[in-house]
Amino acid sequence: MMTLRATLIALSAILSTPANATIISYSNDFITHASFSGQSTGTLVEDQTYTVDTVSLNGFDSSLGTLTDVQLSFTSSWYLQSRIGAFENGPYDVISFPGGHTYLYGTYGSISTSLKLSASLLDPVSSTTSITHDLLSYCSRSFATFYYYYGDNASCSDSRTTGIRQLDGILDLSGIDISAFLKPTGDMVDISFTNKATYSLNCDNEYHDQCNSSASGSWAGTVTITYTYDPSQQSAVPEPGMLALLGIGLAGIIVTRRKARPSKLDAA
Repeated sequence: MMTLRATLIALSAILSTPANATIISYSNDFITHASFSGQSTGTLVEDQTYTVDTVSLNGFDSSLGTLTDVQLSFTSSWYLQSRIGAFENGPYDVISFPGGHTYLYGTYGSISTSLKLSASLLDPVSSTTSITHDLLSYCSRSFATFYYYYGDNASCSDSRTTGIRQLDGILDLSGIDISAFLKPTGDMVDISFTNKATYSLNCDNEYHDQCNSSASGSWAGTVTITYTYDPSQQSAVPEPGMLALLGIGLAGIIVTRRKARPSKLDAA
């Protein structure tokens, strides 16, 4: 017959057998776009702007089981473009070279733009903290124009773009207690995506030459939060089948002990 120790060991093994880990994910899209234009007549023009898109994802419903791991990741693409045009508003600079060649120096201008893209988790416990994943990109254009003959005011323009590039990332959640992601049904975890653009336009200042420029940058993608949990720990109360097994085991122990107990006649 099964002893009390053997019964308890068997029940413990059944109750503590880990189930296969289960994964559930929630996703949402984000998009940011920053753009500006400027004009310079010989002075340095600088500016910056930013846009923010805050995305909400489902928190973990503790009734599903015991949460064991959280991962927050995003896949995205970004695009940066800049354009500049320059116009000569006065006499050209004359540059003479040996041999009688004369060149006319026109307008010089340059534009530089950069994007700082950051994905921040707004701490589920306190919105005063965040975890940021940054990317810095850079795009620039500069030019100088030369003309051999005198003529009307000259202009030139050009554009440069980085094209569409991928940016994927996984946010470091090691500094946040996993219990912070436990949410009642309907409560959310918020992630903000910030696109901060910086712009610089420079134009030579002779005769108030004029430079016009524009720049734009976008960042868009999908963010996903993934929860890994153990569904076998959904409830601390044993299931009816486990209770029945426990009852049978204890009953067997009681019967065994009664049969093994010596009677008074045996003792005599």
